[in-house]
Amino acid sequence: MFVSRGTGEDVGAGETGKLLDVIAEQINGSDIQANLYPATADDPNYFFSVVNGTFQLKEMVMAYAE
Repeated sequence: MFVSRGTGEDVGAGETGKLLDVIAEQINGSDIQANLYPATADDPNYFFSVVNGTFQLKEMVMAYAE
């Protein structure tokens, strides 16, 4: 499972990752991969952060598919 943390959350899976941990425990062989993008509101600005996060997520999915 791929997860992106919210703006301003610490690097890693963020608050959403807590839910994914519960789901992963119930599905044998599942794994969680955090999207390591800036997740900031102002440095870089929010819109650049979103673009960066979207690009990173696409790269993660493509690498997994390969």
